[in-house]
Amino acid sequence: MSILKFPNWPTTEFYRKIIITLMVERFGKTSGQLSRWYLREWRKHRGLNQDELANAIDSTKGTISRMELGTRPYNQPFLEACAEVLNCSPADLLSGPPEENGMLDELHSKLSGKSKEQLAKILNLIDVLDS
Repeated sequence: MSILKFPNWPTTEFYRKIIITLMVERFGKTSGQLSRWYLREWRKHRGLNQDELANAIDSTKGTISRMELGTRPYNQPFLEACAEVLNCSPADLLSGPPEENGMLDELHSKLSGKSKEQLAKILNLIDVLDS
């Protein structure tokens, strides 16, 4: 039994281009801006090399490299695993490099692990500074 091949049928790449074109029209961003993510920048910001990140998420250095170069698309589980290891949100990996979120990132790092009582004191201090 032979498999029929239809050379003129659209490919996955064809559909990807259509989706990106529609998103560009809707959101007003270039296709590069829509498909760009910032894994390399966040990885370097956290002081990890590709091997360390790969080991932490049970992946390979080659996969990390291809993801960073954009030659392999990410999926939601991969995005979430990277975000957890890099101590940021999945949205952070998509929205911009850590330098753009620098103060918020630093604040988040300093507040992580604080008790509810400590956080309440910090909020009270902020209220005093704002008044």
